[in-house]
Amino acid sequence: FRDISKEEEFRILQEKFNEVVKKYISTATFDEVMGQLQGSTGKASIKDLSVLYLDVVNFTGFSESHSPEETAKMLNDLFGICEVITKECHGDIDKFIGDAVMAVFIDANDAVLAGMKVLKALAEFNKTRAREGREETQIRIGINSGLVIQGEIGTAERKDVTVIGDVVNTASRIESVTDAMCMCISEA
Repeated sequence: FRDISKEEEFRILQEKFNEVVKKYISTATFDEVMGQLQGSTGKASIKDLSVLYLDVVNFTGFSESHSPEETAKMLNDLFGICEVITKECHGDIDKFIGDAVMAVFIDANDAVLAGMKVLKALAEFNKTRAREGREETQIRIGINSGLVIQGEIGTAERKDVTVIGDVVNTASRIESVTDAMCMCISEA
């Protein structure tokens, strides 16, 4: 009986630990780490993915004119919207880069749907902000698809499981030339 209760305590602790860790790393990273714990090697692989880049317009100006707490709240609210919609659309947030989100999708249609849903949700978010006397948050979205390398990038001490390649760079460039509150999609 004691052995069983200890095993149950350990199982519950492991589940809690996994849930906490999942808050800080992407699903791909979590799956890779769990795989390595079970003996698989962390080799990079080439995959055909769609990359969605989302960036806050004039974030520097916003952060200069607002307290760090207000800035963090705005980002956390926006990123929360992005997280829910990305998961609904079968994507994975690869990382948050300052005021930007980089998400990956297996299906390009899912990436486009996620972008459209985020823009729609942000319109509602901005109505709430306006009622509270706060200015609206504007974003730009760029999407590109193609072959990327997905795997461990970093040092012996600290790694990320991420995607890299020209497809990722192009998605970022597309986002940077897109008009505010718009989404631009590459031909790919």
